[in-house]
Amino acid sequence: MKKHNVGFICLILLLAIIIGGYIGELITILLPEGGVKTFFSRSVEFGFDTISVNLVLIQFDLGLLVKFNIISLLALLVVAYYFRWWF
Repeated sequence: MKKHNVGFICLILLLAIIIGGYIGELITILLPEGGVKTFFSRSVEFGFDTISVNLVLIQFDLGLLVKFNIISLLALLVVAYYFRWWF
């Protein structure tokens, strides 16, 4: 059994959520109007709004918003199951 560090596992779980989000958005684009599309198009957004920082010479905006849908959750569960049994 291989030992992986926590950072690697967190990175893989984050990638699963991101890829699941893209797949979920693709499904909502491809499905016709109806109950199934409504179910897959629901998402939860969390994070913080943009903060503008002005340092006279440099001005930049910081922000983080995560959009989490049902396919992201399924991808997260599949990857967690994989790590549970094979690592």
